[in-house]
Amino acid sequence: MTALTVALDERTAAALQALSEGCHVSPSEFAARLLRRAVRAGRPSPTYDLDAIRENCREFAAEDSAIAESDAAYRADLLVAEDSA
Repeated sequence: MTALTVALDERTAAALQALSEGCHVSPSEFAARLLRRAVRAGRPSPTYDLDAIRENCREFAAEDSAIAESDAAYRADLLVAEDSA
């Protein structure tokens, strides 16, 4: 783990202290959580070729619709059949 020193103004430090106390964690742990979230949010989102995904899944569309509209007993029977195959 890497240590990082961050300078905070008094108002932000007080707010961090209050928030961390409310979550029963140290201010440094709370700040690390906030920073992890910000880093994840700042990463570029992956892009997907939706047309290619749809094309690859087209052959299973009817089966997927049938399963989605089935009841729990039918889906359980499918799982048992797959396990015993």
